[in-house]
Amino acid sequence: MCTICCNIDGVEVRCESGQTVLEAARSAGLHIPTLCYFAGLNQIGACRMCVVEIKGMPRLMPACTTQVKDGMVIRTASRQVVDSRKRTLDILCKRHRMDCEYCPDYTFCELHALVREMGLDDRKYANVYHARNADESSPCIVRDNSKCVRCRRCVATCRAQGVEAIAALHRAEDTIMGAQVPLAETNCNGCGQCVRNCPTGALFVRDDTDLLWRALNNRKKLIFGIMPETANNIGRFFGAKTENNELRRLATVCKKAGAYEVFDLTGLKETAVKDLGG
Repeated sequence: MCTICCNIDGVEVRCESGQTVLEAARSAGLHIPTLCYFAGLNQIGACRMCVVEIKGMPRLMPACTTQVKDGMVIRTASRQVVDSRKRTLDILCKRHRMDCEYCPDYTFCELHALVREMGLDDRKYANVYHARNADESSPCIVRDNSKCVRCRRCVATCRAQGVEAIAALHRAEDTIMGAQVPLAETNCNGCGQCVRNCPTGALFVRDDTDLLWRALNNRKKLIFGIMPETANNIGRFFGAKTENNELRRLATVCKKAGAYEVFDLTGLKETAVKDLGG
């Protein structure tokens, strides 16, 4: 690819032909807000939060899908651009159930981060009523469409996993992300990647902790199965420098909590589960 030069907010930026305005700006350390964009996965310009002003263009253009051209002059924070982003964000917030203090994703919510960045007052959306619209059929993932911003990141993620349990349904203003049947009846394997990539609290991991403690307190004989990925992820969270003993360590914790038996589910499809008791 050949190297070209463009001007972004008065800064001369050298980039490769084929790059988008967003990629060129980020390579120069310049910030353009995004919501639906996810590098290498979802670059569809759906949310319009990344719009920029380009000299010679009759309208604002999405930075995530517009390719840079040699000599292009771009403004990322003009009054027209900022006003457009605020209007777009205002519409998204009015469609979103904004009970932030009770949301499981509040700490990491990209929508709320944009509200703060754009200087909007989130309190004015708290009284806009939206009924909770949750699919809780899955044993591991909950989907709440009252918090969906239609970014389609979950759809792209599910497609990339080769599952395609989630899709865009209906059209125009009636568009929702989900499935024609309850999630438990799809081929969803509970990998959780859609939860990880969701920018709001529309997808979150099901929390049955209370049921677990109730069962333990009632002296139920509970059998635990541990996937190696789960053990390794927990180990990394607590700063483990090796993954060799994480299964054993997690099994010990489960036993001390009251588990009756604990099994290693490594290679579950190929071999019988291995007892981690002791």
